[in-house]
Amino acid sequence: MRRIAARRVQMQACSYYEFLAFEDGGHGFYSHWIGWDRHGDEVRVPRPYCGTDEHLRRFVDFPVYVVESERELLAWRYNWRS
Repeated sequence: MRRIAARRVQMQACSYYEFLAFEDGGHGFYSHWIGWDRHGDEVRVPRPYCGTDEHLRRFVDFPVYVVESERELLAWRYNWRS
């Protein structure tokens, strides 16, 4: 599954989200603001980007996995750490 996700090219017809894994076990994502919650705190959600950039792997020095299912997302989060 990991090898497939590492070679998969993003589909152009849908948006993707970039998640990052940190050495301390946490993870993060690029986000955008969508409003305020009932307590006055800001609410942010992952910022989508178009899946047309087929050359993404050329510009980064870390593995890029295209994850397209909940099962793959859990594998990325708990096993692949990348």
